[in-house]
Amino acid sequence: MAALGRGLKSTRDLYLLQHDPDVVRARLFDWAPQMDATWQIALFGALWIAAAVALIAGHRARLGAAVIVAAALFQQVVDHTFAAFHMDYMVVVLLLTAVSDSDADLSVRWLRAGRPANVTVVAWPMWLQQLQLSIVYFYTAVAKLNDAYLTGQLLRDRLALPAFLHDPSVLQWFAGGTVALEFFLVVALWSRRLRPFGFASGIALHVLVPILMGPYVGLLAFSLLTLSVYLLFVDDATIDRVIDVVVSRLHLRLVR
Repeated sequence: MAALGRGLKSTRDLYLLQHDPDVVRARLFDWAPQMDATWQIALFGALWIAAAVALIAGHRARLGAAVIVAAALFQQVVDHTFAAFHMDYMVVVLLLTAVSDSDADLSVRWLRAGRPANVTVVAWPMWLQQLQLSIVYFYTAVAKLNDAYLTGQLLRDRLALPAFLHDPSVLQWFAGGTVALEFFLVVALWSRRLRPFGFASGIALHVLVPILMGPYVGLLAFSLLTLSVYLLFVDDATIDRVIDVVVSRLHLRLVR
């Protein structure tokens, strides 16, 4: 879903880049394609969206992930204004998805294969995605260890907080709490005992931040990408129980 939303915005941004005089271009390479024709932009968007739908449905997911990675990198060659942290993060996540069997279970591919009960997939791409998430949390927390953030100044300037939360002491506690939470998530997601607390606090963090900072597409995409990796930390037994409950409830509703 994050890749789909990012694809829609990328297509829109490409169009504005060529047709809005207020948009500043930042071309890094003279040989880069202009992408100034409407049909070129439409083709770019159609390929990205089709690949995202294939990835969501689990039909040729490897190809879909590879197409999105190529499109994201191509877009940054066209113009450097498309460079952003969430884009780099998405590229790495999808690159690892492209070399994994992400559509091996609960997907169109799985249904066409006769819904096999036992599915074996390569583990290392998933482990690298888990490791990447921990690294992101760690360096994000380290980057916040500065006076501008810990004093609450950045939070006051960027977050839409109620007036009573603008008190400096409250902002300092809030800033310190977010740093501590991100350091906590580095460890908690790997610990079976701490994982439930990590899930609850991490989900709350990634839901609240887009609300407080505004519905910026890049931030929403980053939150969705991050939370999708959380699923890799859930053990197989828990996933099987959840699937059994969902399937049984759907069956009861259909019978009624």
